[in-house]
Amino acid sequence: MSTNVSNSLKKGRNMLGEIAPQTEQILKDRYDSYLPGFSESIVDITYGQIYSREGINIKTRFLLTIGALTAQGAYSFCLLYTSPS
Repeated sequence: MSTNVSNSLKKGRNMLGEIAPQTEQILKDRYDSYLPGFSESIVDITYGQIYSREGINIKTRFLLTIGALTAQGAYSFCLLYTSPS
């Protein structure tokens, strides 16, 4: 199982490197002092396992995410997807 996690973490880091290289460091600064390793889990699951799935390109995934967050009234989370790099 650790090989699978390692592979998805690598995929997540590669994806973040292409779209928002500063994101992993921002996550580390925000969460790791309270929950060590949490930023790595976010990168692994969100970007390495979910956003990297085949079928829908990343631009469409982000637009769908922004739409869903907006529909829920979670405007502050939309900033993660709309802030300039």
